[in-house]
Amino acid sequence: MGADRGAEVIQSIELHAARPCFRLEFDSNGKLTRKQYIGDFTVYAIQLDRSHTFLAGTGGVIDGASSTHTVQYAGGGFVTVFEMVPGEIFALTSGAVASHNYRKLQ
Repeated sequence: MGADRGAEVIQSIELHAARPCFRLEFDSNGKLTRKQYIGDFTVYAIQLDRSHTFLAGTGGVIDGASSTHTVQYAGGGFVTVFEMVPGEIFALTSGAVASHNYRKLQ
């Protein structure tokens, strides 16, 4: 399901072995309060047919944001998870970070 609650069709899935992954914690204003390395994992890059997706999270906590993801600043623009530092403000949508972590085909 896309951000607009419409159906998405998965076009392909790519596996990226041993990517650094992080646990991200945000306050209610979207300020990154903690970034914790949790290990290297296989990351699944999912290509969708029509829209962007989001990093899943509840309560301002996201587990498993990988080094391949890019996330959107609250003020616009994008930054990779490696470049994120506590204190930065990001665009939150119901506890998830607006993201281009999955590549769109169109």
